[in-house]
Amino acid sequence: MLREVRDRVRARYPGASAGAPGMALPDLEPLVRARDAAMAKVAAIGTVNPRRGGPLNALVQASKRLAARALDWHVREQVIFNRKMLDVADAAIEALASSNRALAALHSRTAALEPIASEMKDMRAHWSEWRLGWERKLAQNEIQFLRSVADLQRAFSYRADLMDANYRDALRAQLADYAAALARPNLEIQNELRPSLERMRLEYERLIHAELRLIRLRLGPALPAVPLSARRSA
Repeated sequence: MLREVRDRVRARYPGASAGAPGMALPDLEPLVRARDAAMAKVAAIGTVNPRRGGPLNALVQASKRLAARALDWHVREQVIFNRKMLDVADAAIEALASSNRALAALHSRTAALEPIASEMKDMRAHWSEWRLGWERKLAQNEIQFLRSVADLQRAFSYRADLMDANYRDALRAQLADYAAALARPNLEIQNELRPSLERMRLEYERLIHAELRLIRLRLGPALPAVPLSARRSA
């Protein structure tokens, strides 16, 4: 039980021996001893020191006690001040003990992180080599990507030009077919109208010749004979 109590007290108030290797915590034992010594003398003001027995010493002690009792109002504030200073010392000791506990806990945590720190150190040592390799791979990937983009652009341009040429050829052929399709009905119409026009011309000539013959017969021999070519021109 005594060992358990000591362990709990040491855990609550860690000293210089409680720190891990490589870490020295501030020792609070001298401060605690000074606090205890001051606590023993906190109310010593106004008390009468002991003397040997005897009537003279008893008279002196009685006079001292009377003087101390008479001056009690004068030293009361000093006693209160001394007690408050002891409270301040207790608070300071508690704060320093809390700091020691926090430092001990922090040291334990940092000790747990030491393997990770060693791994990070090794990573930092190899970081320059890894960085050069990554930059080289990134440059190669970028070059390959740009080449692929250039090939795709070239293929797209060729395909677009080929489609445009095919479209132009198809459009030219379509225009030629359309012109031929328009010319064919015109030619057929001309071929169909040519005999009709020829017949109409012949009919008009026959009608004109008939009219001229009728006029000549009516006028009689007074009119001179008109050649056939002149008649046609007329």
